[in-house]
Amino acid sequence: MGRQKTYHGVKPSKGKNTISVRFTYPYGKKRQREFIKLEPTPANLELASLHLRQINIAIKNGTFDYAETFPESPRAALYANRRLFGTFMVHWLANHYVIGPGTYTFYRRLVEGQVLKTPLAKIRVTDLTWIDVKNWALKMDVLAATRSQRVAVLRDALNSAVEEGIITVNPLLGKKLKSPKVIIKSEATRVDPFSWEERNAIKKAARKQFGLQLMFQFFTGLRPEEIRGLCWSRVDFIGCTILIDQVIVDASPNKFQPPKSQASFRTVDLVGPAMQCLLAYKEYTFLKTKAPNDIIFTNPNTNEPWSTTNKIRDQWIDVLKKAGVRYRVPYQTRHTYASTMLQVGEDLEYVAKMMGHEDSTTTLKYYSGFLQQKGVRHGSLLEEEYKKQIGK
Repeated sequence: MGRQKTYHGVKPSKGKNTISVRFTYPYGKKRQREFIKLEPTPANLELASLHLRQINIAIKNGTFDYAETFPESPRAALYANRRLFGTFMVHWLANHYVIGPGTYTFYRRLVEGQVLKTPLAKIRVTDLTWIDVKNWALKMDVLAATRSQRVAVLRDALNSAVEEGIITVNPLLGKKLKSPKVIIKSEATRVDPFSWEERNAIKKAARKQFGLQLMFQFFTGLRPEEIRGLCWSRVDFIGCTILIDQVIVDASPNKFQPPKSQASFRTVDLVGPAMQCLLAYKEYTFLKTKAPNDIIFTNPNTNEPWSTTNKIRDQWIDVLKKAGVRYRVPYQTRHTYASTMLQVGEDLEYVAKMMGHEDSTTTLKYYSGFLQQKGVRHGSLLEEEYKKQIGK
């Protein structure tokens, strides 16, 4: 018989029914020895070696839980509450399986960029206070809403810490940041529409393929993720409509997701030059793709679907510079559509439906300053105004 295989940090103990494993915890500081209740057969020694490997990985990553791994060890209680908040957040995120890809990306960026790189990460979970979190949040140069969202994630994570028995009370329970007196709107929510002259200048400055996409956005009001997820199979060429039932977001490139809300599932009328834009765009993608991945709009530089919304923004910036038009974010194409519809007298409820709003109060919140008398023929007034403009 050959010699029994040996494993680093693993060996049979003096008793016949246990295997000892050795590792360093806390990481790089103190040698530990624990026992696994297994008969030290070659197969079990192999299993113990694999288990030790996972232990060392968890220790290095900061996700090791001594009490959970060795609950009967006399050292379990000693290390039960030594977990730092940064390593706890990494562990919490790794086990957060029930959230969507967009939410997961937001959580991951928060943990990696706003927690692990700050002094907050070095505080023990058991020592963390509301003042620690409040000071951390108030140092962020972000909008109040974003700051509150980030605190809410930490509150959710600490609820898990309570459930796991790491702490007895969530220090953020019932705590809220005070909102500043002046609330500054983000570029996406600030309504700053383009004039007819600016739209014409943008159309002339853009290359044909990208220009068709931009004009389509101006006359449908689609969100960036809706533009990226729109497929030829969702176009009704007879009824002149498009179905919005899927989107593509940056968190899941090239993967279809459901729209952001039930109201966002909708049928949008193709008015103005929107249908002409689609017919002209056929030469680029109509016969080159097949359902269910028959995406309409692609990056002119690669002839591939837009990989991120920022790729659209990059070309948008160049077009506005060339056109000599004051810069606004691409989302203003959506605001331009809604404000123009209301300016020419389209019905408020109809505009809300086309925009995918839950109800007309949302539409009023943003566009009340553009509201005119009610129209009668849905979409026809914008159509007439467009014909009037191109006839000048």
